Amino acid sequence: MKVTDIIVNNIEYDVLEVSTIKQSMVNPSVRTNRDNISFKKLKHNIKINGLISPVVVDRNYNLIDGHRRLNALRDLGHTLIPANINKSVDPKKYAKTFTISHHDTMKINAAQETEMYLNGVKDISKNVLNSIKTLEAVGGKHAIRRIAAESKSPSTFVSGMSMYCKHIKNSSLKTKRNVLYYMFNVDSAYALKSAIYACTDAKIIKDFVENRKKINYNWMKK
Repeated sequence: MKVTDIIVNNIEYDVLEVSTIKQSMVNPSVRTNRDNISFKKLKHNIKINGLISPVVVDRNYNLIDGHRRLNALRDLGHTLIPANINKSVDPKKYAKTFTISHHDTMKINAAQETEMYLNGVKDISKNVLNSIKTLEAVGGKHAIRRIAAESKSPSTFVSGMSMYCKHIKNSSLKTKRNVLYYMFNVDSAYALKSAIYACTDAKIIKDFVENRKKINYNWMKK
């Protein structure tokens, strides 16, 4: 049996000529814009790692899912592309099928990558890994487990910690641990960063953190 002979639930896998696939005319322009940063990242990813997921077409080779992947491969000079041919798609309902195929896409985010890291995966995005290592040096593995349990991004806490240390002009380990504790248990990283963005006096911010008080903005009314 050849790979191209595999058919499951009326879906056939094959390798198609890029030129034979017809792109959707209803695809939003943001999804076809080659200047979009997400498209450039995808193209770079495919260049380095190859195409991981086949595109999906109907029996007439109308593209249902994978417009950016198709265009990235075309830009990289490829003439063939792996594809799943879904022969059960009604051509009259193509637009509806195209839309619903994109409704339930779930991107891997920083919170999920943090959980993956705790499960032993080291090959995660560089920015997330750097944030995790920064927080581990301050709060240990417990801090990373806490962030993963709350489905939050480690970079949120790193940026809050960095902004606070810079604002009060103190980057000691004790200071970093104090503000990390604050963002975990007293008030949110968002609230802390908002107060700093609002040019709150460093002494006031420091008082909130060191005395573990929730941030309030009554001082602005004085």
